Amino acid sequence: MPFLSFTKFRIPQGDSLMARINENFGLSQAEPPGENWICALKPLIKASGHERSLWGQIIEKPDTVLLYTEWESQVRYDKFRQSAGYTDLYWPALSVVDSPSVQTALYSDYCALPPIKYLTIITCYFPSTLSEENRKGINNPKFQGLHMTGVGRIGGNVNPNNLHYYLPKKMWATDLEKKDGMEMKALIWLHFWKNAEKEEEFLRRTRPVGIFGNEQVPVKEEFEQRLRDHDCRELIVEHFNLIRINLGEL
Repeated sequence: MPFLSFTKFRIPQGDSLMARINENFGLSQAEPPGENWICALKPLIKASGHERSLWGQIIEKPDTVLLYTEWESQVRYDKFRQSAGYTDLYWPALSVVDSPSVQTALYSDYCALPPIKYLTIITCYFPSTLSEENRKGINNPKFQGLHMTGVGRIGGNVNPNNLHYYLPKKMWATDLEKKDGMEMKALIWLHFWKNAEKEEEFLRRTRPVGIFGNEQVPVKEEFEQRLRDHDCRELIVEHFNLIRINLGEL
């Protein structure tokens, strides 16, 4: 079961990193641009237990990069954080503007994570005192996020008309976060759309609701209301174009 880390860091105004990452977006993977970034990311990519890393711009925050990493286990991730390469090279390179934010989560699904290119992350914040009833409702496998029957399945590329590469996946962050003085638990919901146009196409759909299913509401509205019904206090939606980091033989 992979352990995931989501690291967000800001780049200085006028920095060319984002443009240089985006130049390679048509590729399946690419080396970091420039010797400084190769040196900074080498401790991460070569760390024991590292499986793959991707990075790219947060579309809603043009000065911020998401560095998404899959680990063999939390133990391997923790060892990386205690290493000299992390302290001396990796973390300082990400901290030029301010301290990066990091979320981690255990991906407990039995299916492997799919290839990622265009990704939507919906982060849902709940009180740390969330009731067991609400937690069960959120964890219910039938509550699949922005998804409808026949729209993306396991092996979702079989049907070219599917809008997802893969079913959405949800996971609880390992650490609590403070929001407005309150301790909150984050639910990280990954949506693997084929592209932004396919996501927009899906969000134009409606879903039947009501006792007899005779009322139609937009899928996004129904999804968000269902979260609020389970005590969700805040919802953050972010979109990413990601490319896998490859250091070659370095």
